[in-house]
Amino acid sequence: GRPQFNASRLKAFPPPFPNGWYMVCSRKELEKGDALSISALGREFVAFLGRENGDEKQPLVATVLDAHCPHLGAHLGVGSSVDLKHGTITCPFHGWTFDSVGKVTKIPYTCSKIPAVARTHAWR
Repeated sequence: GRPQFNASRLKAFPPPFPNGWYMVCSRKELEKGDALSISALGREFVAFLGRENGDEKQPLVATVLDAHCPHLGAHLGVGSSVDLKHGTITCPFHGWTFDSVGKVTKIPYTCSKIPAVARTHAWR
């Protein structure tokens, strides 16, 4: 292709999907406490009931994250476990645990502080 043309086209044309809110699942679909794998809008997502910072005092909220773990790319919608008490989802490969804002709250094989960049995108 013509890279210069394609770059200018991306700036001039709207995205392939209209800008707005899209319902990808209902809260009722999440109440069993499972992770829900979602393919929508040309992307992969995972939905679950989560709590910010894994704090039991925070309310459970419907949470949608990018589906792939930032560690090694495992799909969080397949084989992950959801902890409703803490409102977190744990990657099935290496046990990274994410809260409702996409922040890693636990890495089981490290005792050092988790860096702020250890996160996945949360869709709110």
